Amino acid sequence: MSGGSRNQVEFAHDLAEFFGPAVATQQIVTIQTPQKTFSGCTFTPKTTTFDVDIWRLSLPTTAKSGLTYVDNVIRFEKTASPTFFRILVASPGSLQTSDWESIAASDGMVGTTSGGRRFGIC
Repeated sequence: MSGGSRNQVEFAHDLAEFFGPAVATQQIVTIQTPQKTFSGCTFTPKTTTFDVDIWRLSLPTTAKSGLTYVDNVIRFEKTASPTFFRILVASPGSLQTSDWESIAASDGMVGTTSGGRRFGIC
């Protein structure tokens, strides 16, 4: 997590495509938490100092959403709308995150980023 409020998550090109085509312009997405829907979340392309293309998604801050992302597992779900996504957050090692990993392993894939973070896609 990056940003002053620790509410930004970064994705490599392949993972960014979960949110649609990884284009070179900022996109606006809607994020729905269990409590509230937030429109206007930015999904922004960026090139790192190592000349690596990434996409940064700005999630609703903890103060606005009540969700804490740091040191937790984040799950994004697609909806019928290409710019509307649900988000869930759970503690690592919880029954919920074990279920999420099992679903990703059976219906999609589980992998590890170059930074050692695990992810799953369905």
